[in-house]
Amino acid sequence: MELDFLENDDGMQLNYGNIAMAEWLCPTIRLAALDLQKNPYIAVGDWFQKQSNNSIAELQHMAEVAYENPDDPDNEEIEQLMLLTMMLAAAEGTDNMGDMAHLQKQLSKLVMLITVVSLQRKGLVRVFYENLTLGADMDDAKIAEKL
Repeated sequence: MELDFLENDDGMQLNYGNIAMAEWLCPTIRLAALDLQKNPYIAVGDWFQKQSNNSIAELQHMAEVAYENPDDPDNEEIEQLMLLTMMLAAAEGTDNMGDMAHLQKQLSKLVMLITVVSLQRKGLVRVFYENLTLGADMDDAKIAEKL
């Protein structure tokens, strides 16, 4: 992953300025970096609610492409979704960038959330945005129901 990180006393912290300027990233992730640079804290559900239909469609497409060939070392979509996962986890205070197993679990949750929100935008489910999180709180929470 072609990303620059800043080290600080708390460990590793994402450099949102560098992320926002990385032209190889999709617009949704670059805009998220700009937003998080201004305000580094946001609930995942609030972030999803604010996204345009085009942004959700872009993320859904990336998730589909990423999981067509997940073992491809040049899978740029997985790298971008992993970055978004780290950004949103940090934004809600649940980040753990040093633990790859935890990060992969959060990535799976993010892909599930993208899919659920995509279904909601198509009018197929009702989403409980207040329950969307990358933390353990979501494990038992109802996040959507079929319409």
